[in-house]
Amino acid sequence: MKIQLIEGPVSHYGTQTAVSVVSVKQLASTFKADIYNPDEGRIGTVAGYQRSPKANRIKALVERLKENFVVATAILVNVRNPKEKLTFDSKGRCEVDLPLELWGKDGMHRAKAWIELYEHAEEHGLDQEVVGDTKVNIVLYWGAEIVEEVNTFFDVNNNAKSIPTGNRLEMDAYLTRHAPQHTGDPLLAEIDDIVHDLGKTSQWE
Repeated sequence: MKIQLIEGPVSHYGTQTAVSVVSVKQLASTFKADIYNPDEGRIGTVAGYQRSPKANRIKALVERLKENFVVATAILVNVRNPKEKLTFDSKGRCEVDLPLELWGKDGMHRAKAWIELYEHAEEHGLDQEVVGDTKVNIVLYWGAEIVEEVNTFFDVNNNAKSIPTGNRLEMDAYLTRHAPQHTGDPLLAEIDDIVHDLGKTSQWE
């Protein structure tokens, strides 16, 4: 089975990256996660490096995906020891066989949620074929060594910052008022309006 790739930048390790789209069925058959097991040794090639996914996060995302929630953010994967070299045409495109394994570097909960929906579609009241045909964006590292995998995972997660509480609440209130797809608290939106109006009075200046 072939997939189309769009040429991406070369990493600071010298690894070629590419952008593609796979189906959930393809993701389910190829996605792997190198979970850290301290009983097997130290972090790295032998014992893995990723933290275990949290079941509650997967379950929550499954429920949202069932309601046609779209997560367009790409899942970040690595193709270890690829059998073929990437050769892009003049427009930065190439076609390759779907790798047998896509090793997750970021987006594990999203991948696991889609796989749960696909493998247990009937239990979730869905058609497996329809779920399997759903498209998922991915970014591939083509042949990164394990040290680069760990480095990327570290950078993505260590540099990620949560939204400041005040800003998050204001955005939550905004989405509650304006986005029917957002499941917010109407009381929060009302409180936000009150705080906004108070901010314009002389007592709060």
